Amino acid sequence: MRAGWRDGERYLVRAVSWTGGSPHLDLAEVGSGERTAVPLIGTTLAFSVPEPGQFCTGHAVFAASGEVKGRDCPAARPAVTGRQCAECAAADEFRFIHHVHRGGYIPDGLREYVARPHWVYIATFADASSKVGTAVHARKRTRLDEQGAVRATYLAWADSGVTAREYEDLVSGALDIVQSKRRSAKLTALSRPRPAAEIERAHGWAVQEAREVLESASAVLPLEPWEPPAQHAGIAGDEYPHTLTSGDHCLTVGAMVGSVASVTVNGEADRYLADLGVLAGRRVVPGPVRSPGISTQLGLF
Repeated sequence: MRAGWRDGERYLVRAVSWTGGSPHLDLAEVGSGERTAVPLIGTTLAFSVPEPGQFCTGHAVFAASGEVKGRDCPAARPAVTGRQCAECAAADEFRFIHHVHRGGYIPDGLREYVARPHWVYIATFADASSKVGTAVHARKRTRLDEQGAVRATYLAWADSGVTAREYEDLVSGALDIVQSKRRSAKLTALSRPRPAAEIERAHGWAVQEAREVLESASAVLPLEPWEPPAQHAGIAGDEYPHTLTSGDHCLTVGAMVGSVASVTVNGEADRYLADLGVLAGRRVVPGPVRSPGISTQLGLF
């Protein structure tokens, strides 16, 4: 994978990734499919989004060993379901993971994947809401780094993904703790954070209540805290007022929580929060462009 991007080239944004411990844009050059990583912290992202709509980011398949392999969309089709075309959505073997603990067909490679150790975690966000989730052991750290939480605890160790998802259902069913949180809600939470003490109390309550639920299932409960990445430091600002999925943008990234970046705009001092994750499936062209101006209340007087 090449590092960096070239002005004037077109790239498909695949994801904001924390693989390797630092946030970066995972890109594929349109036409050649060559993969490119753009580190985010300290980087000025000057780019245009010249085409409307999302394009397919491909699909996942599993090798017999249980390793996940990403495959590009063979026809670079427009996305119709999330970030996938109909053909890639149908071919995506990862879709079976959501019912793997409830029976039914799963591919052999996925069966090997879910046979690996997993973790169950509680993640709490900047608005003091919490979710329960699972992570395969190999992605234990990365999974939470990408979630956009500000506080988290690895609640339970499970010998397989099947057991982990059974635990997850137990917790969410007993406590009404959700298993997902909308991207837009994470951004809003970071722009209007609750006091740190309130977040801590909410997280402590969720962990304690979930622990009691899983004790009845004889789960292994290490209660291991997740340490927030250093890249969280300095996350602050109002929401970036322009739509990232069209037009020109010039953003310098200073901090990140999940896919949300604290940015300055056009080299100016004010900080804003922009969810770079909304670029997934979009085609972008880097170049010497600037964001539109930003009006402030001060400018009205």
